[in-house]
Amino acid sequence: MEKEERKKKKILTDNHMVTINKRETSYEGLATRFECGEDGFYDLIKQDKNIIFRHKITITKEDLQNIPELAQVKKAIELWKQRLKNASGRNAYIIKQAIIDLGKDQYFIKNEFL
Repeated sequence: MEKEERKKKKILTDNHMVTINKRETSYEGLATRFECGEDGFYDLIKQDKNIIFRHKITITKEDLQNIPELAQVKKAIELWKQRLKNASGRNAYIIKQAIIDLGKDQYFIKNEFL
């Protein structure tokens, strides 16, 4: 594409959207997290822009012991994985979606206890 065409047409690929969605969307919300307001935000960008991204969250055995709700969700995931082996068609699809949702829920629960 020519330079002018690229300026007119904004290309947002799936990978680019994942990057965009992982960043804090509200500038004001991000600026209020720092003691020095907007200046803290600009200092952070100058140091390392990757600090803005979310950190990888892992669920350890200690988390499962200390957070009973997390252990319940983990057991439910295992139960549905066992049932998935015998399911087919629409039921298999629904079970897969339930497993995905429960997987997301376990990270939400972990974040609440941080």
